Parts: sequence; structure tokens; C-alpha cells
Amino acid sequence: MTDTRPLNELLREGHETFLRLVQKLNQAETIQWEAAPVPRTTGDPRRAVGPYSDPTADTALDGRRLTVRDAVTQARRSIDDLGAALSFLERAVDRYYGDA
Repeated sequence: MTDTRPLNELLREGHETFLRLVQKLNQAETIQWEAAPVPRTTGDPRRAVGPYSDPTADTALDGRRLTVRDAVTQARRSIDDLGAALSFLERAVDRYYGDA
């Protein structure tokens, strides 16, 4: 379906979204490699008992961290898609003017 909003409205909203994306992506790029700052619940009451702890595995397997990591990957793909859309549009306009 084609977006029928005025171009200036579409561009303003896109610009605001892009600025929020940059801000959130900068934050997510940092935290994607860290354990979440709140305790993880395992559902196993025995988990917290005993002398053995594996913080590396806990961090690596933290579902919240992995969710952030997946979101960072998806955001980067979306930015790549935006660049591809721009290239496609530039080629079409250049071709229209006989520059390609």
C-alpha cells in the first residue's frame, strides 16, 4: 500500500525516527555484550545455592542480552536496507536524467 501522507510529513517523521534509532542503537551496541543489570530468574530455587558460579556462561546465555543482540543485528540490516533504497532511487533518478 502506498503512503499518501504529504512528503514533508513523511520526511519529518522519518528523520525523528532515525534520530531515535541512532540514540538507541548507540546504547544497544554497548549493552549487547553485558549481562542484564537485574538478577536472572531461572525458576530453579537450587540455582542460587552452592559454591559454583559461572558468570561467563550466565552472561553469554542471558536471554535479555541475546534479545538486545538480535535487535542490534536487525537494526543494522534495516539501515543497510535504507542505504539500498537510496541507491536504487539515485540510480532511477540518474537514469531519468540520462546520467546512467
